[in-house]
Amino acid sequence: MKYISLPDDKFVFRLKKKYSKKQFLKKCDVTKGTFGENFALEIYNKMFEYAIDVIAEYKKYYSDEYESIRDFLFWRYCIPFETLDEILSESGKSGYIGIFHDHSWHLEEKNEFSRAVKDLFEKLEKR
Repeated sequence: MKYISLPDDKFVFRLKKKYSKKQFLKKCDVTKGTFGENFALEIYNKMFEYAIDVIAEYKKYYSDEYESIRDFLFWRYCIPFETLDEILSESGKSGYIGIFHDHSWHLEEKNEFSRAVKDLFEKLEKR
């Protein structure tokens, strides 16, 4: 699992796979009808409903135009090559890479939200 907050409020992340809502909530281990479930669903929507699935987008629309997904992400989304190398190092063309814009997802900050999202990312990547 990798995630990076970029200066222009872009948040890029990579997971081993794209989760269904049911799988996601099970991994989160939250109780139905609680604040924890609502919080998890808010994060799920951001990561899987609102985010752009860039691997799927690349394969469906841009694989003929760009030589690699790395080039596609650089030219289409202006993500620096250093960041791409870090994100793509473990995934290549497999897994799930999402990108969305949100000024609140600066996970380098030390606050409760950042800790909760980081913990969630770790849960998602455990088998």
